[in-house]
Amino acid sequence: MNKGGNSSGDYVVGATLGLTGPLAEVSNGYRQGIAAYFDSVNKAGGINGHKVKFIPLDDSDDVTTGVANARQLVNSDHVSLMYYILSNIQAANASFLAQNQVVTLSQAVDSGILNPPQHLVFAGGVVEPDEAVPMLSFGESKLPHGAKGSKAAVIVGESAALQQLATQLGKGAKARGMTVTSSQVVPFSSTDLSSEADTFASQKPDIIYSGLITTQEASFVRALRQRGFTGPIVQYDGGSSYPLMKQLQDPRLYMLFSLSFGHNAGPQVGAMTAAATAAGTTASAYFFPQGYVQAYITAQGLKKCGYPCPGSSLANGLESLGSIDTGGLTFGPWNYSKTDHSGIQDVAFFSWSGAKGDAVQDGGNFKIPSN
Repeated sequence: MNKGGNSSGDYVVGATLGLTGPLAEVSNGYRQGIAAYFDSVNKAGGINGHKVKFIPLDDSDDVTTGVANARQLVNSDHVSLMYYILSNIQAANASFLAQNQVVTLSQAVDSGILNPPQHLVFAGGVVEPDEAVPMLSFGESKLPHGAKGSKAAVIVGESAALQQLATQLGKGAKARGMTVTSSQVVPFSSTDLSSEADTFASQKPDIIYSGLITTQEASFVRALRQRGFTGPIVQYDGGSSYPLMKQLQDPRLYMLFSLSFGHNAGPQVGAMTAAATAAGTTASAYFFPQGYVQAYITAQGLKKCGYPCPGSSLANGLESLGSIDTGGLTFGPWNYSKTDHSGIQDVAFFSWSGAKGDAVQDGGNFKIPSN
């Protein structure tokens, strides 16, 4: 069982991520965000007088490697917490981490892991299937004649959590009186989605809901527009990025954000911007905010926990946070309790404004369904 620290007196946390492979852009931004937060904290004296050691290992999005990495981080490095992006690798390590009382803080969480909540498992991002409700509500506002009688198409990446999102989008669309013309799942390794765009454009949907990662979304959006689709495209959180919005400058591509990328106010947003600059990047870099904010939340749990902080004690610290103001890092409060490990409560949608030459929030905040 982990001790919650090491011989040098540091807190120790780890991650197994696809730092090479199809999700390298996502994983490296995420890693940079975590590292930047803890670097800034360590320079300021650490947490409870102790520095935080962050150990990220590369699994190239391979489950077998991810399992081996988790065992090394627990057995050799004695981490008290593990970060994940890919739900498949998280699921493969779940029983081992539970046995060893290690906290999981995951970007990609399927609803089954949090309902009911498990003491050691926390969502670091929006529970992906829960994004269906705000995506559908926002999308309906962009349909001139409303949802009833409209046609929708759905496309997502191949993870378990994203396939749950596709299921919820399909069910929700039908419940609103829409016809779902197509629902497709594509491998993360697919970067040319012109054939999928052909299929979707030929079916003439009124709106498209996308669960693609950013490296796929650019190809898909360009191909759709080239084939004459002019309708709204509503993008899930994990594929939303400011660099992609700036690259495409598509006013009818709407991206869901659960975390600030420097475009809302608050004292912690300034701190994130400064930490990103010190790390040689920007707060709007793809997946940097996800890593930074999750490290920030981890730190709040460590402050409650004291030192040393084994996983079971860290879980207690996180559960005791309640509803906290993140200083602008999120669009609403972050909530952890014994009965709710979902974290994020509100999301916002952004689109590109040609007039302003920047991303702008479209409408108000949208609530995530309570678990």
